[in-house]
Amino acid sequence: MTTVIKALVDEVPTLRNSPLYLVAESYGGKYAATLGVSIARAVSAGQLNITLGGVVVGDSFISPEDFTLSYGPLLRDVSRLDDAGAEEANKYATAHLLAIDFTVPDQHWPAISYDVPDMLRR
Repeated sequence: MTTVIKALVDEVPTLRNSPLYLVAESYGGKYAATLGVSIARAVSAGQLNITLGGVVVGDSFISPEDFTLSYGPLLRDVSRLDDAGAEEANKYATAHLLAIDFTVPDQHWPAISYDVPDMLRR
């Protein structure tokens, strides 16, 4: 994608005068972060003549571990779990994460993504 941006800037030189902002959400946030690093490296190496204004990610799915471990604190902060419930959710999420072989795609992710919120129904 950095190659495409280089070609686009070469084709439309006026793009050099405006900062480039990468904006993404959900799984696209993972891609935007990676693309941002690639563009920053190309700019630093003098291979791309633009200004990277920033990378904006909203509700991004960048790390299954961080996403899963955020359930307990989030649900506590919005008063859906008390401290004990948040601690139980974190223990449950941690146990699942420790059991996952991340070399096998989607091995346990569906179970984790649904089981922790299911704790609210108890």
